[in-house]
Amino acid sequence: MTSNQYGVEIDKLLQNKNPDYHNGLKNILSDYQQELISKGIIPDGTYQSYAGLLKQISTEEKPELSIAYDLKESLEGLGNGISKIMPSIESSLIAKNYLNPDNSKDFIFNQKISELVQNGQEMDRSIFARTLLEVYDEKDFELPLVKLKFFRFLDPKSDFIVYSYIGRPNPK
Repeated sequence: MTSNQYGVEIDKLLQNKNPDYHNGLKNILSDYQQELISKGIIPDGTYQSYAGLLKQISTEEKPELSIAYDLKESLEGLGNGISKIMPSIESSLIAKNYLNPDNSKDFIFNQKISELVQNGQEMDRSIFARTLLEVYDEKDFELPLVKLKFFRFLDPKSDFIVYSYIGRPNPK
């Protein structure tokens, strides 16, 4: 079982180095979650609700999500909180110690996406949802940056593009 010590340590660093951003992010995530609940997209804020929605997305072509909350605009109002800690000496040390298959679910997630792409799999929302479910568990969804990844994936108004390191380019 892979731990998510990398995610935990990055969250601690963000909380210590930029508490205003961290608290603002948590408030935005809470507001977005309330929007999902009020629209009946999820019944409550439990991991089981998120997992159920991801399972639905992984099996349906495109579930209808009518979300009025503007996640992108709210995040832009916070400023660049992550860029204040990345790259930094502290984040580099955390990456050196924990950005590996034993301590980072982000690493495992990117590795799985990379393998799918390298094996010729065309990426779509259902595959992305299945991979999120496969990698992240209930404890991970308590981390704001993991929850943010999930909410950005859900947001129908977002032009958020998911970037993933998939290895060196193949000359073919």
